[in-house]
Formats: sequence, C-alpha cells, structure tokens
Amino acid sequence: MAGGGFIALTATLSTVGTVPAAGIVLVFGIDKFMSECRALVNFSGNAVATLFIARWDDTLDLAPAREVLAGRAKEPPAAAEAVGEENRPVMTRNAEVAS
Repeated sequence: MAGGGFIALTATLSTVGTVPAAGIVLVFGIDKFMSECRALVNFSGNAVATLFIARWDDTLDLAPAREVLAGRAKEPPAAAEAVGEENRPVMTRNAEVAS
C-alpha cells in the first residue's frame, strides 16, 4: 500500500511523543517526493532488466529495439507479428532450445 510506511512511522512517533507535529508534516512532504523517486527508479530498473534478460535469452530483436529507443519507430508491431508461434523457442527442462 502506498504510504503505508509513513502511517506506521507516524503512529510510532506519535506514541513516543518526542517529535512535534510540524516535524511529522515535514517528513510527510519529503516522503511524498521520495515515493515519486522510488517509483521512477523502480520503473527504470524494470525496463533495463527486461531488455537485459531478453538480450541474454537471445529473444531481443535489436533493429526494432534501436528504432524505438531512438524515437524513429512509427508504430509498434502487432503481438502476433513480434513472436509468432512458429518462431517462438521452446525451452526444455535443461534449458536447451528445441525447434
């Protein structure tokens, strides 16, 4: 739940009583900003990990990927065109590619 950590922190600090309410409001403002930063870093990490794993598995088509990343792609290919059933590698239990 977004903001759940702040709620737990506020409940803990309110029972201790050593932090004034103005300090809690200041922490709340910083927490909202940091939450946005965490979401951005999480999204970027997921995007990089997706490209890394696709490259590692040799399933990344580099030409269209470079076009999209450079901003020159007109429209994305349809899902059926991108990976057709006849072109999809089948992974076996010992990680060998079977056709």
